Amino acid sequence: MPFSRTALVLLALCALASAQDLPIRSAQDSGQANRIDLRVVVDATVEFSIQGARIRYDASGSKEPRDDGSEYAAGLPYGPVQNLRVKRMDGRGSILLEEQPSAANNWTLKLRISDPKGGEDRYHARITWDAAQAPSAPAPAPVVITELSAAADGRGTLSAGGRQTAITQAQLTLAANKTWILGLPGANNARFRGTWEQADAGAVSLKLTGAWGAQGATGAGSVWIAEGRATHIGLDGTAPGQGSFKLQFDQSGAYRDFVDPNRSLTTTSANAPVAPKGPGRTRRPAAPAAPPPPAAGGFGNYESNEIVAPRMPSRRAAPVRSAPRPDRNRGTQSATQRGVRELVVTLDGNGFIESDRLADDQLAQVFVRLREGGAARFEFDGQQTWTVEGRWTQPEPGRLAIAVSRVNSSASQASGSVWLNGNAVERIEVEGTSSRTGDFRVRMFVK
Repeated sequence: MPFSRTALVLLALCALASAQDLPIRSAQDSGQANRIDLRVVVDATVEFSIQGARIRYDASGSKEPRDDGSEYAAGLPYGPVQNLRVKRMDGRGSILLEEQPSAANNWTLKLRISDPKGGEDRYHARITWDAAQAPSAPAPAPVVITELSAAADGRGTLSAGGRQTAITQAQLTLAANKTWILGLPGANNARFRGTWEQADAGAVSLKLTGAWGAQGATGAGSVWIAEGRATHIGLDGTAPGQGSFKLQFDQSGAYRDFVDPNRSLTTTSANAPVAPKGPGRTRRPAAPAAPPPPAAGGFGNYESNEIVAPRMPSRRAAPVRSAPRPDRNRGTQSATQRGVRELVVTLDGNGFIESDRLADDQLAQVFVRLREGGAARFEFDGQQTWTVEGRWTQPEPGRLAIAVSRVNSSASQASGSVWLNGNAVERIEVEGTSSRTGDFRVRMFVK
């Protein structure tokens, strides 16, 4: 899909992202088949978005509406309709059709109800349509999120402690164990964490348990999903030392997916802001260009035991050093069967480290050094550098096992894995305890 169309879809969905659901039930009468009756009690101005048989609203600071018996005889089709009509059946103010359903907004109808007088009033909007001559497009296939790790450019605000900070980048990880962590590099690297569940195909519900590196935070939020990407993040809560806070962030521009690179958007729009680097973070310099890709069935035409790439450039997969090539008369082994002999590489990525005693940290880069004799060293760069040392082995193709002995020069008992995809490092996981951090966990995706 071209980027321009993708951007339109994402921006349209972002407009829905801060909305909340309104109850709606199936109509029991035998009236017009293609019909939705929106019945609500409104004070001031509220925007409503209808997609299928789902109604969302955004009060934007006004009093939240109350359902007054909304129902549907049929949901809006996921495709073109004819003769769409919106009729005001009740209410003293105005009901304005703001946007027709289209492919650009993922077949979503938008209404604005404005009540000009003081107090609230009941409103009834009847939406009807005729079926298009061509069959409607099928509903989009639901995307089940099992794991997500992404860095997104965009726009948003964080309101906390009586101050409002502009947000230009968000780094989000939804881990497979149902924990999440969110970092905001442009807001003094504010960080949030908690647990998550997928509410439906288009939304993930967040429960807040920690904020600004401290436990005891409470609150809730949501991540809106479009085509597997996180398009909006909303979070409301209370945190020790900060009081109540509110976060709203809409993705626009570049989007980097560390789990599924096919979902990345590498072109930044002309109006997309440039995300500032977090304070105190020093990135390692980029290295020369990578060698040509390997031939099928092996690691390329390397006859020696040289390290293929001592320092790979950022945002590129990491070739690893293979064992000596077997005698040609004995056949050629695949990349995963050769085994890793040594690896020295710097990689960009997205991840986090959490511990019992220290503040959580969002990770953006890692330097990996796995020596041929078995020594292992990882330097994870976040707000500070986290050094993990130990020993490594390769118990099976596609995975390197790590036995950790020290974390930031403190004694540690931990273990982990480096997962490989062919000849590229895919993710790094470490979990255990150390005398400085207490129980800790590291999870980082790299591409």
